[in-house]
Amino acid sequence: MSSGSWSMPTSCNSPSQGMRSPAQATRAVNVDSLVRLTHGVLPGMPASGRGGILNVASTIAFQPGTYQATYGASKAFVLSLSQALWAETRRSGVTVTALCPGPTRTGFVAGLGSDVSHTAIYRHLAAPEPVVAAGLRAMDKGRAVVVPGWRYRAMATGGRLTPGWLSALISGRMLRPAAAAVGASR
Repeated sequence: MSSGSWSMPTSCNSPSQGMRSPAQATRAVNVDSLVRLTHGVLPGMPASGRGGILNVASTIAFQPGTYQATYGASKAFVLSLSQALWAETRRSGVTVTALCPGPTRTGFVAGLGSDVSHTAIYRHLAAPEPVVAAGLRAMDKGRAVVVPGWRYRAMATGGRLTPGWLSALISGRMLRPAAAAVGASR
């Protein structure tokens, strides 16, 4: 199952949609299309005894996504679905891995349609190449979840250990839009 040889059936599902889009569009892209793609390729893999699916979730999947609620919930769905499918297929030679990167230098931030450079979470964007490499390595090793980068692994762990209400307040401080930040300082 080496990513260098690509001799196995592989699917990488990253139907990403920005946080400011309507909730229905976010769900259609991040949930509905991912389910259709995954269920379109997965059934034939166990019979061959090999294959891999790499679903792109996000670190926002580990805590409430204040100011990005629909986007965060959709990425939590991707994480949950991937973990469940990993467990269902783990003895078949097939692996399903959830890649949960932090903010990465892709078109996502530009697609938000607003300046988020002031937010704590979007100040430092990861290069995409190491994120992709981490996802492929994790899939090759049969891991259910990978969070590239020590800073983001710490955030994901913190999100799991912190009470939901507190995690929502913390993510709100990190993701607060400029208009909300101005209104909060009055």
